Amino acid sequence: MRIHVQNVLRAHDEDALSGKVEKDSVNGRTVDEVFRTLGTLMAVGGAGGWRLTAASKGVREAFALFGLEEPKSGAITLS
Repeated sequence: MRIHVQNVLRAHDEDALSGKVEKDSVNGRTVDEVFRTLGTLMAVGGAGGWRLTAASKGVREAFALFGLEEPKSGAITLS
């Protein structure tokens, strides 16, 4: 997984340098930095229900880079 993330980050950096895409908060980050950024998104709660914390700009841009739907804060259902 780390190798795939590293390859995606490298390709994204190259695309930003060549002008194919705009620079964003993901540019120039290491794999560890991206994982730490994604680690800020958490599910919090208890017996009364669970909800996602608000997604930062870095989290939203990392999700977009990997083609994932942006996480929505608010109540979630656990199965």
